[in-house]
Amino acid sequence: MSRTNRSTQAFVIAAAIFTISGCSSGTADTSKRIPAGEPCDLLTPHEAADILETNRDDILVEPSDGFQCDYRSESLFSGANVVRGQDMSKMSTDEQVDIGEIHGTRLDVGADTSCGVHVVLDDEDSTQRFSTIATGAPSTMQKTACEISDAFAAAILDNLPG
Repeated sequence: MSRTNRSTQAFVIAAAIFTISGCSSGTADTSKRIPAGEPCDLLTPHEAADILETNRDDILVEPSDGFQCDYRSESLFSGANVVRGQDMSKMSTDEQVDIGEIHGTRLDVGADTSCGVHVVLDDEDSTQRFSTIATGAPSTMQKTACEISDAFAAAILDNLPG
């Protein structure tokens, strides 16, 4: 085989690898980044109250396990969990969720009254992913659990620098 043919083959193989790796990336096309901190730093209790359509004094914020923050309404028996830096791929479905200009993946949380979304800003950096899972949307609320979860994710994305 001639040197030119080997060079051409090497170029074709390199181009194919580059194309495949570029297409397979799940990284969001964004400059937004999750800053260092705790999961409860991603959303204020007031923002959670607005999304849950309840009084701001009604929201309980409880950090848990170092990677999760629970936002609960005492009066509505509903809330949402914000999970930070965890691989949620085992719960991911094929459904894509548009949250502004960012694409998330719907999570199968195994309950009719709950719904979640997983957002990855950079697949190679585990600190650049988060999920929101809404639990128990009350019948008095005009939002579904998925709409609550998506609203939590949108509020977090709006708060991120970048």
